[in-house]
Amino acid sequence: MLQLYSESALAQYDFIRVSKNTICSLRKIKSLKSEVDRKIKITLENGYQIIASRMYAEELRKKLGV
Repeated sequence: MLQLYSESALAQYDFIRVSKNTICSLRKIKSLKSEVDRKIKITLENGYQIIASRMYAEELRKKLGV
């Protein structure tokens, strides 16, 4: 059975929105790379790469302390 959670409920489990379409687990982030246009390329532990948009990049930096 599929369970849906609100974004605020997921925040307590270290999830953060990184773009309009993507919510990411902070625990699964392997590395970050700053892009020229203030976006952040995120590499997850499984090798999958996603982009944190400029709108959400600053909040990601705050959460990670970078």
